[in-house]
Amino acid sequence: MPSGQVNDNDIRVFSGIGRLRIPLSNSSTLILSVAFPYLAGDTVFTEELAGKIADFREIAGGYFSSLSEEQLFLIDEEAAKTEILRRFNANLRLGRIETLYFTDFLIIDSIS
Repeated sequence: MPSGQVNDNDIRVFSGIGRLRIPLSNSSTLILSVAFPYLAGDTVFTEELAGKIADFREIAGGYFSSLSEEQLFLIDEEAAKTEILRRFNANLRLGRIETLYFTDFLIIDSIS
């Protein structure tokens, strides 16, 4: 296959959401990066994903922003991923995301 061509079954990792800086209820900040696999050959779904980046950022930010640092220390990461995945997929029309990864999950304490 020539360079630059995409096979319909090529799996890529979507990391276009970028690194989020989410203010928490106690003035700390959560640094979060979310990524997920997708089929690169599904150009229609790939375009939808690119068009939903702002929505994805808002969904993830909204989920975590009401939590305090203490709540985040006790959070069930798999339950959080499941809920965010459910919210992402509810916002999509042309495909589904199957798995989410948190590639960054760091709490920065506020300076009092």
